[in-house]
Amino acid sequence: MGPDGKTKLSRSGRSPKMVYRSAEEMVSFLVRTSGKYRAKNAVESLPYIGDVRLGLNVASCDLRPLVVLSSPKKKTLSKMEKRILTLAWGQEFVGRFMYAESSRPEELDGIEGARGSSGFLIVQPGKFGLKGEALIHVPEEASEKELKAAMEKALGMHEAEEKKPAAMFSRGERKAFTGSRKSPSPIPAGNAARDRSHARPAAISYRPWNRHSTRSAPPHGSARRRWASPSCSFPPVSFAG
Repeated sequence: MGPDGKTKLSRSGRSPKMVYRSAEEMVSFLVRTSGKYRAKNAVESLPYIGDVRLGLNVASCDLRPLVVLSSPKKKTLSKMEKRILTLAWGQEFVGRFMYAESSRPEELDGIEGARGSSGFLIVQPGKFGLKGEALIHVPEEASEKELKAAMEKALGMHEAEEKKPAAMFSRGERKAFTGSRKSPSPIPAGNAARDRSHARPAAISYRPWNRHSTRSAPPHGSARRRWASPSCSFPPVSFAG
């Protein structure tokens, strides 16, 4: 869409592959189209992501290190943001980091090695985006030169591990990874079948099907998607809890 939010600039689809034949074609389109729209005002803020928890999740998904600006004082956070702003939007680092801010120490509890003092914390997100590991801590009064050196070093330390769904599911099972997710809208009691269909398992045990198995092969198409869904009780999936 164009800057007005109404002008359609390209075809639409459920993924870039449905619109562009290759990554090179997509890049060419973006470069060509962006040249038609020039910014009228200078960028005055970082591309913050919600909070630290969400920042870890998004950074993990996008395979990027996370920069957390931490301070209990809003004025200090504002000064820190201005200090790193030029670097964040500069040619060398644009698009290579995710950013979040924190004004409460407890927001950093999920980051191993995080210090309680104020400053810039560059984090390696965890595999599942739930936790992280501190790579570098830079004091809040650090100069732009010191920040640049730290960001360059963090890029070298960061491990962008490719995520493959099947491998992640297996790894999560081995680590006894469990989670619960509440339904955004409670379901009224009285309809047992509907209640069961919306239930969330406390833990999932998954055994991949193979052609040597005595169990039936997974179905195709939409039936396959239902077969693989955690909310269904087909043979390969068993619920615990």
